[in-house]
Amino acid sequence: MGIYTLMQKVGAVYYYRQVVPNDLRLSVGKNEIKQSLKTKDYKLAISRNKAKAIEIEAWFKTLRNGEAVPIIATQYPSENNDNSVAPIPC
Repeated sequence: MGIYTLMQKVGAVYYYRQVVPNDLRLSVGKNEIKQSLKTKDYKLAISRNKAKAIEIEAWFKTLRNGEAVPIIATQYPSENNDNSVAPIPC
């Protein structure tokens, strides 16, 4: 099954967006997943977007198998100088 993903720039920051398949909308509780990729850099955003798509597709598979597993938010380093890690909310 193909998945629809979109990387969107909001202001200066890139976001991951994916439409939730019809059969999972009730389980997920929304029609679309949108999460910040925590970067302004286009090449880094593409890399993070691909990784997020793989993570979300794996989560969809667990939901389809009847496993009610909450998604584990990927953490990316923030772009400020403190080298802290910023979680991505669902």
